[in-house]
Amino acid sequence: MKRTPIVLLLINLTILGCTHYTKQHSGADSTAGASSSAADNKEAAISMYDAMNIKDFAKLDQYFTTEFTDHDPSERQGPGLAGLKQSLEELKTEFPDFHFAIEETVAEGDLVAVRYRLTGTNTGRGPDAAPTNKNIDVNGFDLLRFKYGKATEHWGLADNMKMMQQLGYIGNDPAPHSEK
Repeated sequence: MKRTPIVLLLINLTILGCTHYTKQHSGADSTAGASSSAADNKEAAISMYDAMNIKDFAKLDQYFTTEFTDHDPSERQGPGLAGLKQSLEELKTEFPDFHFAIEETVAEGDLVAVRYRLTGTNTGRGPDAAPTNKNIDVNGFDLLRFKYGKATEHWGLADNMKMMQQLGYIGNDPAPHSEK
């Protein structure tokens, strides 16, 4: 029973979209208009997770650029927004109650970093295994790049080891140390 793709799926499903903004030009620099302000991007990132938590994935079209790239996709995730939506549907099937709680956000320019907690109960059957009925509670980080107020790139990282332990796929014991 192989669970690695599910873990990667959970890790890479940490982004959502961003709220739609009207393109603004400040005239302050040559990149004005290529992204909204850092404060607007931060607000958009928070709104992304809110939309993801209500599981209305059709709504994501308004939050992503057509050039959206996930630099850390799961093993089965296809390209672009269509691939992200497919992965989110799989996550919803396996963890119907999944929830992203934002712990902290930091924004600078067109980048927003998000520290989150992902929780959920594995009550749905996935492509690799039957449900475990176990809870997950893992930490992760996302880095999002915005263009014209929409997510255009994503990089993500989550605690895979902790998730695998919580699901019972690997033990909690640390590896034995060898004596020299």
